[in-house]
Amino acid sequence: GDDRFKVRFGDGVAGYPAATGTIQTDDDIWQYVAGVFVPSTAARLYVDAVLDAEDTTDVGPFITVPGTDLFIGARSATTWKYDGIIDEARISDVARSLCWIKTTYDNQVSPQTFSTLGSEEDAPPTGTVIYMK
Repeated sequence: GDDRFKVRFGDGVAGYPAATGTIQTDDDIWQYVAGVFVPSTAARLYVDAVLDAEDTTDVGPFITVPGTDLFIGARSATTWKYDGIIDEARISDVARSLCWIKTTYDNQVSPQTFSTLGSEEDAPPTGTVIYMK
């Protein structure tokens, strides 16, 4: 089978831009996948915070089609079903940037090294302390 990630958006009018990635799915490791729809511009697929594919053809200004279903991990109720575990799915009403996707990925893949905190301060502040009301 074709074990690549794919993201497909459509408004039923302009078309159905679909970004089909080149990176193979891997059953043995955690992978971070993000699909981004940029209105009238592109459908983008990121795998592990790297742009893997982009489709700029037939991209409409919106993807809302009243009365239609949303599928994550399948093309429809019966076709192209993903055979794996989807750990966490998020839907946003904003086209996320590469910086946002990279930050989210870094936070998930290695939270212990994503940020560091300094040592706790035990001593009370010295000098003049002014409290404002």
